[in-house]
Amino acid sequence: MRLGDIAMLRSWCEAAPIELRRAVPELGMWLAWALCLGDKPDDAEEVALDTLDRVQSIMASAKSNGSPFNELSILTQLYLIRSVVARRTGSIDHARVFLTRARAVIPVDDVVLQSVLAIQDGLLWTRCGNHDTARRCFASAMTHAETAGHALLQVAALDNLAGLTLMNGDDLTAESLGQRASHIVQKTAHRGHLPLARFQIKTNVVSRAQPGDVSLTPREVDMVVGLRQGLSDAQLAAALGIAPSTVRWHCKNLYVKLGVHRRGQVTAQRL
Repeated sequence: MRLGDIAMLRSWCEAAPIELRRAVPELGMWLAWALCLGDKPDDAEEVALDTLDRVQSIMASAKSNGSPFNELSILTQLYLIRSVVARRTGSIDHARVFLTRARAVIPVDDVVLQSVLAIQDGLLWTRCGNHDTARRCFASAMTHAETAGHALLQVAALDNLAGLTLMNGDDLTAESLGQRASHIVQKTAHRGHLPLARFQIKTNVVSRAQPGDVSLTPREVDMVVGLRQGLSDAQLAAALGIAPSTVRWHCKNLYVKLGVHRRGQVTAQRL
């Protein structure tokens, strides 16, 4: 998870028997994360609900018999997972509800979860068009991620900040943010943590493709790659961690730059 190797995370969790996943709530939680961040949001919701019931049952039992039990971290993550699933499936109101529940139980000293929550909050505000609040959320997420030394969350926060900056037309600031993200990825790759580099290298905002006199941002290059693969707006949004409305905004700019009017014409361009 920390290195961005979601496929490996999922394969490990799915290798565990269902009985073991129910007995060890962490396994159900990690499987839900893997499904949520992959291409199975509906399955993630089912696993998260089952694990949530189990955790609440354990917490109730621990409270009644006086035995120590602290599963607030798992509870927080399960609510975060449900919020992510709701956002990705377009249920923004439900996503906000689950995020509020996560905020109510999150351990105050868990800076990693604080960073994840801030990123999810920022994505929701971006989806609602409130870019100023979203920017503050991503900046807060970056602060928490730096405190935790969590490279993947640092890159995610910088990527979203760069995306907002590009949308506001400030290419220089976006490029600076992209350089910071690229530096983190390169340092991580040099330490042998290659999954993060493979998972997040697309966020490098400093590399630019220039077909003729047209300069594309890396996000627009991502759009071209996705369009050539036949991805829908929703699939592109999920792959890049942005809202479908942001995908449409980038595509509109891409059409103008390339002088085209539909997707098929973009895929025919030689970049």
